[in-house]
Amino acid sequence: MDILLNSNASSSFNSVMDGADNQQNPFIYRYGNSLEGVSLSGISRTFQEVQPQNTPAFNTAVDFHIPKSGILKNAWIKMKLGKDAGEHANGAIGALQLTRIQILTSGRILAESTAEMLLNKIASQPYGSRKVCEKLLNMKGDNASYAGTSILCYVPLLMSCFEKLEKSYDTNFVAPLVVRAFVDGANVHNNASDDGSQPDLDSVNMSLYCEFIREPAEMQQKRIQADYSDGALQRVQWNELSEFTDKTLTSGDRTIQHELKTNNYIQELYVFADVRTVGSLVIGQPVELTSVKIEANGQVIADFGNSEDAELLRYAGDLQADKWEYASGNGWDNQAYLQRRYKYNFGLSNDTGKVFGGVSSRELSNFKVTVTVAGTTTTAHRLHVGVKFAQLESIESASGKVTTSISS
Repeated sequence: MDILLNSNASSSFNSVMDGADNQQNPFIYRYGNSLEGVSLSGISRTFQEVQPQNTPAFNTAVDFHIPKSGILKNAWIKMKLGKDAGEHANGAIGALQLTRIQILTSGRILAESTAEMLLNKIASQPYGSRKVCEKLLNMKGDNASYAGTSILCYVPLLMSCFEKLEKSYDTNFVAPLVVRAFVDGANVHNNASDDGSQPDLDSVNMSLYCEFIREPAEMQQKRIQADYSDGALQRVQWNELSEFTDKTLTSGDRTIQHELKTNNYIQELYVFADVRTVGSLVIGQPVELTSVKIEANGQVIADFGNSEDAELLRYAGDLQADKWEYASGNGWDNQAYLQRRYKYNFGLSNDTGKVFGGVSSRELSNFKVTVTVAGTTTTAHRLHVGVKFAQLESIESASGKVTTSISS
């Protein structure tokens, strides 16, 4: 019995996809469908810096209201952290300082990204994209001494709506959008100051840079007519979540197990473990795993074991659908905060423009991940398990209201 195929046979998400007319299939919808007979020469690209609605502070949620300026193509949070000169900080503080980033509309969450999932997705990017993201986040190779009295970072919003134009939001049409960023504490990812009385980070300043695509009124009208001629626009977006299990490891017990609680339709699963010692600057820095095992319903889905084979999973990555590749993965990189992030794709490709397979976790029981951590020291560890899952999105033609539904 194939537990993955059986789970998908009962998936409500797959049922919706299989029953969709070819012309209305969410993945057939393309931005280019509305461009027939229209010149692209009138399109322009613009950037705007958006100021926060409330004063940025540590342990605070900061909101940015997206202006109605066209199709929202991309976004970055500019974050400048004030600190004592020459003090050390976590080398991935640019990502870790924002624990969560959300896109909301009318009080509902459309998409959410955690710091852990942001680093997971960067680690799975092609070489050039990964290196650019490292520079944007001002990442260092290890616990780093940042020169000067500030750390400047540009945090990319690596969410589904920014992957392709056909998934983007037309801010002139949809209900108002808000980006909300949750700022971690001032002394979580850095050393205490020399006298021990104050944390190194003494301030945080933030703004949001948005990239917009603007189109002539005639083109916009044709696109909207094509998208909403049959009522609400239906399409698939990807969302994500993170789960974890904590355990203190000893020399005789190096195994951590996590049972997934989500019921979503999963395409990608990310696994890594890190040290959780209080005051440590290695939080978020993955440690070496010697084995990774994924199982459900009492059956093994994948087992990279034998006390050494987890390394293979770092090189047996997913491939692009339209490109011949012998292999992919992140095992070649020695960047301290990006290496040893283990990705398992239940689908056939890393192309998120279409669904090339997945698994309905709602139909799986005892869906769990078990890892073995290298080493012998008695230390508190956390096993992180992140998932990228599909959800159906609907945009109403009359009001531009955005809602999400079936994802299991």
